[in-house]
Amino acid sequence: MCNTCLATFYSSDRYQKHFPCNPDRVQAEIMPTDDLEFKDFNKCVDLADIVYADMESILAKFDDDDDDANSNLLQKHIPCCVASYWVSKVESHFGGGKYKEFKGEDCIKDFVDKIELLAKYIFERNKTQTATRTPAVKTSEELKRHEEATNCIWCNCEFDPESKLQQKVFDHDHLTGKYRGPACQGCNNKLRQDRKKLIVAFHNFRGYDSHGLCLQGFSQKPGWTLRPIAQTSEKYISQRTGGYHPRRPCWKENPFP
Repeated sequence: MCNTCLATFYSSDRYQKHFPCNPDRVQAEIMPTDDLEFKDFNKCVDLADIVYADMESILAKFDDDDDDANSNLLQKHIPCCVASYWVSKVESHFGGGKYKEFKGEDCIKDFVDKIELLAKYIFERNKTQTATRTPAVKTSEELKRHEEATNCIWCNCEFDPESKLQQKVFDHDHLTGKYRGPACQGCNNKLRQDRKKLIVAFHNFRGYDSHGLCLQGFSQKPGWTLRPIAQTSEKYISQRTGGYHPRRPCWKENPFP
């Protein structure tokens, strides 16, 4: 991250080419004048897979031999455990999820290795048409409700059979086959379930867990490309690994604080 203009970079080469940084204007936020309307309905679609994770550390006093022993710091954080909970709408797990713990000095490294294997497994699984593409289950009651509907459940527009994007379609969950409701063709085109990345949501990724992941996890993956959304030089709102590579996970702040 550039401390002058606050621009972020996912590769060191682009970061070095950015300098010298001489911005001709000060960064400022300009609020829109038009009315804002939520249109990203694809964000409302359930993920096929998601991993919830949390990290715990112990506090230890600095020894005289530590490099930072002469600083003002009195204690250091030593990660001791990482817990993960994989929730999948495709895999059948006991209780709806799969819990796993990683303990010891290499807990973060072991956790990142396991997440990488899981991301590759999910990518290979989702390449097949039958694994995550279940045909719609149409009941008589749902068909009747669908025929009587006049507006889209997402954007609330009125159906128009003459319009290509406002035609009525039978919107269903491709993971379970369950009927979601009547939708226009435009909204139905946007409701695509992302099958090429694995979201890992942390309880406090921005304020704490991202530090340990970067220092002891991502540093062990020299082949990974990191693409952070940085709030400051030390706080990352999210961290995408591997660039556009489909087999790499995406690390995020917990969306449910």
